[in-house]
Amino acid sequence: MTNEIKVINENGKLYTTSLNIAEVFGKEHRHVLRDIKELGCTEEFRRSNFGQSFYFNLQGKQQPMYYVSKDGLLLLVMGYTGKKAMEIKMAFIKRFNEMEEQIKSVIGSKKQLNPIDKSIKGNKAFKSHYSVSKLIFPNRNQALLSANNATKRMTGIDVLGNHGVTCLVAEKKEKTLTPTQIGQELGGFSAIKVNRLLCDKGFQIRVGTEWIPTEKGKPFCELLDTGKERSSGSPIKQIKWYTSVIEKVAHKKETAHV
Repeated sequence: MTNEIKVINENGKLYTTSLNIAEVFGKEHRHVLRDIKELGCTEEFRRSNFGQSFYFNLQGKQQPMYYVSKDGLLLLVMGYTGKKAMEIKMAFIKRFNEMEEQIKSVIGSKKQLNPIDKSIKGNKAFKSHYSVSKLIFPNRNQALLSANNATKRMTGIDVLGNHGVTCLVAEKKEKTLTPTQIGQELGGFSAIKVNRLLCDKGFQIRVGTEWIPTEKGKPFCELLDTGKERSSGSPIKQIKWYTSVIEKVAHKKETAHV
């Protein structure tokens, strides 16, 4: 058998496709579609074991296909006879069984993790993610939520939830301003001049083409996602400053000229 048997794991449910069945059995795909349509099964069985979908052929045209479960496969190929057909049927069943064992093994390993081990694993992952999140989000609550979400995605463990934290009290929210808006508050400074002033006073530094808040500046700003990406794929962030930074910068500016 030269053609590969393909079984897809979709959220713990296993399927092959009508395309793969046609390829492996050496049939035209339209004939496999016909066989599926002419099966004398109930509608309930059809809905549970044959998922109608589509693909694009080499000419870019949308064409019909089916996702087929193990039970659907067994019923469909029951009428495919001959020595080669029997070998292919057995190979399909073997591949489905192998995939089922893999899923059971993964589920079993998760079940074997006792609550104490799960807590330790979750806490370690959370600590690691929080260290990174603090570098990205100056706001403590943003960093906590980001770390918790990352931990849940990787381990399935809700660390904050396990500690009884169902929500985080919003920190006092100040109005945030761009450097251009700060410049207007300072009497018509340009954004370039404001950025230089913030840099001179130790609130931010320039890394390449980006302004990054310093430890001194982090309590006075938020680092927001612009929704844009660089050519490298990394997200582009924007600093917005709390209004309280104006007083700090303006006061120091006036003092410097005394």
